[in-house]
Amino acid sequence: DAGPVIACVAGGYHTLFIKEDFTLWTVGRNSHGQLGDNTGIDRNQSVQVASDVVAVAAGGYHSLFIKKDGSLWGMGDNGWKQLGFIGANPQSPTKLLDGNVSKIKCGWSTAMFLKKDGTVWGSGVNSSGQLGTGTSDMPTAFVQATSIGTDGVDIAISNVHSLVLKKNGSVWGSGQNNSGQL
Repeated sequence: DAGPVIACVAGGYHTLFIKEDFTLWTVGRNSHGQLGDNTGIDRNQSVQVASDVVAVAAGGYHSLFIKKDGSLWGMGDNGWKQLGFIGANPQSPTKLLDGNVSKIKCGWSTAMFLKKDGTVWGSGVNSSGQLGTGTSDMPTAFVQATSIGTDGVDIAISNVHSLVLKKNGSVWGSGQNNSGQL
């Protein structure tokens, strides 16, 4: 027993949770390798896939986590480059960045993260400009969200818009605003 759960997230059809000993456990659908167990087989019992994990995020069919050293890891669907690279869907945890990542969030087919320096970065579907790059172009690697600035302390992302909470308490957004969400 690795102790009680200290954090959990739900993806499209899968769940990730961190136990007290900082181990990462996954359960649910695994059609794109989003559980990170290197099988592609759905699981109805949880399996440990990583250690030293401090934060998790889950999208439709992809998963992200941060390790204690600030490195960013991902697995699962990469069809929209939401894992920040051109390539196949990794079915086991794959290091995406070496360090300095402090927070992560996922939309259905997007990923965003906050670096320790307050900059926001993302990749994946950007059809509504939700990645904050100032365009609706879909990146093939992680790009800085320059239109929503720096000094971020927290982030949020949906399928079509994103938000950044800044140190001064202001909230900046990017993406679709057809229902006034920005």
